[in-house]
Amino acid sequence: MVVAWWKRDRAISFAMIWFFLTLAPVLNIAGVGVGAYGERFLYIPSVGICWLAGQAVGSLTDRGKVRQAWLRVGAASLGLILLLAATVRVFVRLPAWRNNFTLGQATVHEDPNAAVFHVYLGNTYRLEGNRERARIEYVTAVALDPLAGEAFVNLAGVLLDDGNRSAAEDVLRRCAQFNPTFSKPLYALGKIALSRGSKEEARDLFERALERDPNDLEALFELGLLSFQDGRLDEAENLFSRAAIAEPSSVLVCLNLGAVLSREKKFGGAEAEFQRAIQLAPTSEAPYLALAALYEDQGKQQEALDIYRQIARSAPESGNAQFRLGVLALKMGKSEEAIEALRKVVALRPKSALARAQLGLAYLGQGNSASARREILAAKLLDPKDDTVKMALRKLKP
Repeated sequence: MVVAWWKRDRAISFAMIWFFLTLAPVLNIAGVGVGAYGERFLYIPSVGICWLAGQAVGSLTDRGKVRQAWLRVGAASLGLILLLAATVRVFVRLPAWRNNFTLGQATVHEDPNAAVFHVYLGNTYRLEGNRERARIEYVTAVALDPLAGEAFVNLAGVLLDDGNRSAAEDVLRRCAQFNPTFSKPLYALGKIALSRGSKEEARDLFERALERDPNDLEALFELGLLSFQDGRLDEAENLFSRAAIAEPSSVLVCLNLGAVLSREKKFGGAEAEFQRAIQLAPTSEAPYLALAALYEDQGKQQEALDIYRQIARSAPESGNAQFRLGVLALKMGKSEEAIEALRKVVALRPKSALARAQLGLAYLGQGNSASARREILAAKLLDPKDDTVKMALRKLKP
């Protein structure tokens, strides 16, 4: 047909080529997935069909080609009917594509066996706090498709929300058994083990999760944290480095990798990670605080002070930045600046014994014994066991 029409009307030949060429990539139905997504896959090929239909209607309504008036009127009427039908279908179908929930509702109505859409519905119900409806959708998905790993994991999450940890663990073990290449059930079991304080069991489960998926970001991250906490810095660095490769845009990974490198005295690498975190999250204070702390560790007090000042100006309600600014300013003999910053911290956190003790020390540095006594004694009432409070009390004259 393409060859036959090439000499007569190349636009028609092109429409045929367009249809088959753009349809070819989605002819592997097993790879394409759930049928409801056919609208997405067939949208571009359908342009060729519309083009052919338009060419046909246009030819039949052309006075120079068709002399019978009734045929021209009939073709024009057919074209209008097709246009109206397509328009109505678009407006009827569009609401189903508003979000995953509406798509899920529409799809399970037409195809109750579409397991993945039961998962979508369950996820929405769970976010809304409707755990019972979420549980029903997840159980339905599992019954329809034992390989629906996300349904198992999310069902376990609902059971955990209900406080039923043993049932959640049973569901996750079944998921791990049915899905031997899926890492998430083992990761979730590891998190449960961590919650009950079984660090070695958690480590084993995270490692098994990585055997299934070496790029499982969550397992890499949790293992990195465990290694960091245990002082296994080389191992922690390797794990966080792998996590950074798996997810280069993760601020949390950058911060933890930077922390490990800082502990190892690899200051250049640590600074690079904190700078990368700043680029990824320029409005978050955590990367700036980490970089300033790194400068303090290196003895670059002025650079650290400048960063604390920057955060304090841009986020005056940040107690962390104000506190660190005050403490560092006090170390550098800048009593006035220290007092100003620490007074803001006390205003933000009036029950912070540490902040009041540091403010008292700043007053002592200024020579204001009365104000120093007031703040240090207030700190003692709040937390007499705090080391900074004890130190401030020793410096306070009887």
